[in-house]
Formats: sequence, C-alpha cells, structure tokens
Amino acid sequence: QMSTTDSGSVRGDRNLLWQQILSLDAKYNSFRFNKWSNFRVLYMRRRNQLFRELAQNETNVARKNYLKIRNSILNQKYGHLIETGSRKTVRSVTRVQTEDIQNFSADFANQLNLNIDLDVEKTLEAKESPLNEQYAFTGMHHIFDHHKNAVTRVHFANNDKSLLACCSLDGTLSICQLTPPPATVLYILKGHTDGVLDFEWSLSNDLIVSCSLDCTIRLWHTASGACLRIIRDPTFSAVITAAFQPINNNMIVIGNGKGYIHVINVSTGIVVKGGSLKTNTNCCVQCLCFDTSGRILWIGDSRGFVSSFLFELPSGRLLRLTKSHLMAGSCITSIFMKTVIQRETRNSYLLVNRYPNAVLVFAVDSQMRLDLIATLNVKHQNRSLMIRSVFCPISISKEGICIVSGSEDGDVYLFTDFEFYNNQMRNFRLSKLQGHSAPVLDVCFNFDESLLASSDLFGNVVVWRKDSNT
Repeated sequence: QMSTTDSGSVRGDRNLLWQQILSLDAKYNSFRFNKWSNFRVLYMRRRNQLFRELAQNETNVARKNYLKIRNSILNQKYGHLIETGSRKTVRSVTRVQTEDIQNFSADFANQLNLNIDLDVEKTLEAKESPLNEQYAFTGMHHIFDHHKNAVTRVHFANNDKSLLACCSLDGTLSICQLTPPPATVLYILKGHTDGVLDFEWSLSNDLIVSCSLDCTIRLWHTASGACLRIIRDPTFSAVITAAFQPINNNMIVIGNGKGYIHVINVSTGIVVKGGSLKTNTNCCVQCLCFDTSGRILWIGDSRGFVSSFLFELPSGRLLRLTKSHLMAGSCITSIFMKTVIQRETRNSYLLVNRYPNAVLVFAVDSQMRLDLIATLNVKHQNRSLMIRSVFCPISISKEGICIVSGSEDGDVYLFTDFEFYNNQMRNFRLSKLQGHSAPVLDVCFNFDESLLASSDLFGNVVVWRKDSNT
C-alpha cells in the first residue's frame, strides 16, 4: 500500500509533467492557426482540460516519453525557438534531442519523421522578434489551477520573491509559495459568500485585506490563514476595490458599487470622520491606488472618470482635487501610479486601463492635472472584464518605463523601450507572452522582476520565469 507521502509525491510529479507539456504547447502556440487566434485559444483550452483528466491516472514513464517526443516533433516542424543563447547552444540542444529519440522504443521511433522540413519564415520570426533583452522570459515557472472561477487579482507580497496571493470569483483567496520548488498552495482563505474582486497585502505582509460582492471587507492573518475581522460596507453595497493606506496600515480605503469611497479604521471597523464621499452619480468605483507619498488617492469609475483626492493624515479625511472624463461610454478598469527619476528629475505617471481597447499613460503635474502621453492598444471589448496593467517595479530601461497588461485575447502584453519626444512616449516595443486559454485579467511582477504572474477568466494563474542573465 502506497504511503500518503509517496502518493503526494506522485501527484506532484504528474502535475509537474502536465505543466511542462502545457508550457511546451504554449511556446509554439503562436505558430498554430496564425490567421485565426480564436482557434489557438480553443486549442490551449482543450489541451488544458485533457491533461487535467489524464494526469490523474497515467504513469510518469509514458508521460515523460510523450514530452520528449512532442518536443522533438515541434522543434522539427516549427524550428528551434531561441530565447537566449548562441547558435552553439542550439546545436547542442538538437544533438541531445536526437539522441533521446534514438533511445525510445522502436515503435515510437518508427513513427517519427526525422526529415520534416523546417518552416524557415516562422523560425526567423521567432528569432528576430524576441522580448526586450531586459524583459526576456525563459518559460513558465508554474501554473496554478486550484481556483474554480475567474482569478480577478494577483499580488506578490511586498519585497518578497516567493509569496503570491490570488483572489477569485469562487469566493476564496489563496496564498502560494513559489520557491523553493515545488510551488505549493499554503492556504485557501474561505469566508466570503460571493466573488472576491480585490485584495492587498499590508506593508509588512502580515495582513491581507479583501473585498467582495457579498458587501463585506475581511482582514486575514497571512501566517495562519485566519480571518481576523469582518467589516460590512456602510451603504450595504458590493465592495469592488480596497487598499491599505500606505503610510498608516491601520486605515483601509474601499470603493463600492454605489459610487462611494470610504476610509475605515481597521481597529474599530468604523468609517473615520470626513472619510466618506460619493465620487460620481450612477457609477461604481472600479479601482483605486495611492501615490508613493500616501497623500494622493486616485480612483477610476464605471463612467470613464478618473478622480484624485487629498488624503489628510493622520485624520483620514478626504478632499476632492481633480476629475477628468476620459471618453463618453468608457469604463476605467485599472489605475496604477509610479514615480521615476529621469534625467535627475522626479516624474509621476498614471497608468489607466480604459474600456474599450486602451491602456493610457498620463504625466501628472504638481496640481494633479493629467497630460496624455501614450495610448497603447490591447484587446478589451467586453465591458464586464476588469483588465488590468502595471508599471514594472524596477526602473532599468533607458527611460525608466516598462508596462505589462492583460488582454481579452489571452496574451500578456509587454511594452518596453519607450522614447520621449515632445512630451510624448513613442517608438515603444511590444512583446507578448502566450500561454493562457482565456482573457488575462491581472498581471503582477515580484519586487526584483524575476517572476511575473498573470491570471485569467478560467481561474488559471501562470507564473512566468524571467531570464536570469538579463
């Protein structure tokens, strides 16, 4: 009889092999059905479903053989995709793979056509269209599929390479550990009775605040997974977005489905005096963020308005500053603030995802006025999808700007190498990571950019590994 430890080890090996095979499929997915992107999505979705079913029963020996053979066939059909390294590396890989094929059983080897012509055009395309060398990825580090509905947010812990948290429309949150391998789910945080839309780590990573369609905010202890406090929305509305006050983590700010923002004292669970405002009429507060000082609060709503507020410390009182309408009929699904040093000057930028089909970059002046400096196109045609984007955390590119965004087409978009000309960002470089089989809702780097996490509508979270040589 197999022990519990042995059984868990076998399941872990099966999951690892399944992820390696799915990662290999994703690597070549852009070459399949290149005129019909929806077929690529359906293909990856079906492969994912099949592996979930088959991985429960099949043996590792057969699966390892399958992985090696499939890798060889794809290399011969589409060419050897070079992500990093020299031509010498390609020859070495080719030799090892050929030897592996020769070691397979005769039945397997006889079915392989070792003289398949390479598609030269596609091979060159893969070599000549790499990611920016500072943002080159070597593949998938891990795939999490434990959530049963859309994963709406993913966040790495502050200044931590390994801890990743997710929230889902299945009503739960999860805390995962990525290193050392194998990646594991540490806790499933249960308590919300409806979908969880947003959450945030506290500065010291000991707490998580989450908000839900069930009209509550919950405070969680990350070391134990226990729920410490339940706070009901003061207006009995679905709570759509929440964040800790970055200077004083004893305060949280929430935005709800009735257009209100509330500042709540964590210790008492009560809205602070002067800390409740209605931002707009007939709207939902969809997203919010603080600037690095913790004194300016930005919000985006379902009517396409971006507003700023002064957050008074230590009282928590809110004062209106500015309000900008980006486009009639639009909707703001993400907002993110970053300050960078460029040519010995501190510049602030606001990153906004706007339905339909746009990621907008604004320069922010000292009066909180917005100056549009870049419009980036991503597919976003379904108003109900909360597509999000972030600035990369490390300012190492020549202009200190790199942007990563989710998209309705299932790709992760990376915009790099921006050039500034007449206060406009131009001539950027666009790269895509392909591996999801559903719209990508959220993206997040860890603090040193060694890992990138992306979540999708089907409940999958893909963790991408950045090339350590970049």
